[in-house]
Amino acid sequence: MEQTQIYKLNIAYLGYPSKIWREVEVPENFPLSKLGFLIIAIFDTRAQHIFHFNTENQFYSLPIPGEDLLDGEIDVYKVKLSDLKMEQDIPLYFIYDYGCEQNFVINFMGQKLMTKGQSSHYPVVTDGAGRGIIDDMFPEDFVVQVKQIDETGVASFMYDGMEVNPILWDYRDFDIKKINRRLHDQIEHIQADYAF
Repeated sequence: MEQTQIYKLNIAYLGYPSKIWREVEVPENFPLSKLGFLIIAIFDTRAQHIFHFNTENQFYSLPIPGEDLLDGEIDVYKVKLSDLKMEQDIPLYFIYDYGCEQNFVINFMGQKLMTKGQSSHYPVVTDGAGRGIIDDMFPEDFVVQVKQIDETGVASFMYDGMEVNPILWDYRDFDIKKINRRLHDQIEHIQADYAF
């Protein structure tokens, strides 16, 4: 019986590699669409925008009902991570929300064999920093929020993200237990919402 490989990935919000990032472990047969839903969940978005991946001039896009993919684009639902033949020195980029363009860089950090009986454990966040992004905020405005917190130590912006009610947004907030506790349910919920 063939054993499944587990991929270790570092995912960082572009421009903030030491402040807002996650390390995740996912099975090699993880669909690329589901990796997108995972990123949307672990970076505290509202899960309201389309996205695509790209690497070495190959684009993997979320199909939009009633629209064809552009020539050369590949449907994210038809690709697994193992299809990408990921290498440590070739980043994969994730772009979420074409209006505000939230950019992430994904680096392959290696792989290991899945321990027998542990399939329900994955995906899992193993490390990270930062709460995530602020959905619908332009990157140049996001920089202002981060800079204010760095300079004053105080957060002042209210944001809901995946929360029911808005709370003070502080990029320094990172709760790995909370993220993992609800990760599987959030991915399934987001996947259902994106099934246009």
